[in-house]
Amino acid sequence: MKRWFRWFGSRNKDTEAFTDEKVRLYREICQAHQDWEAAQAKIHYVKEAEQIDYVIFLQEAAEKRYVMLLRQAKRMNMNVLELYQGTGRHTGKQKQSPPAGKTMEG
Repeated sequence: MKRWFRWFGSRNKDTEAFTDEKVRLYREICQAHQDWEAAQAKIHYVKEAEQIDYVIFLQEAAEKRYVMLLRQAKRMNMNVLELYQGTGRHTGKQKQSPPAGKTMEG
């Protein structure tokens, strides 16, 4: 019985670490997407040729980083919806159960 528990106990820690890695990667993907959008928006505010070159460089770099992170997530078989709900990003809070005595119907 102890061997069984040790095997499954260590496996649970590995799974937890893997989930933490997925959450970290998800947050990096969100940040990379924001950076990419910001770089795209900057192109409308530049005036000189040197600034345009710099903004194009930023935009291409941000896009490549975003695509690279998406490929990494694909290799990890990430379920984004599950991570999205688990991080609380959609509400700003962790998942919560309904208050006592309340049901889904009302």
